[in-house]
Amino acid sequence: MVKITIGTTPTITYRFKIVDVSQITVAILTIKERGVNIIELNLSDATVGEDTLSWTLTQEETLQFAGKTAT
Repeated sequence: MVKITIGTTPTITYRFKIVDVSQITVAILTIKERGVNIIELNLSDATVGEDTLSWTLTQEETLQFAGKTAT
């Protein structure tokens, strides 16, 4: 798990070792706090690399983490 500083614009990257990223048609990054979705970003929000998908959070999105422990 990684700590994200609120008010910043971090990039969350997922690296694939087996899956061919060019074949992915649906991907959702979900950040939750106590089982409740705080942020949900789709494949259209991601940057697609050769073997990665990356989502960059906005300051507004990370401000939603204030006082919370998100996963």
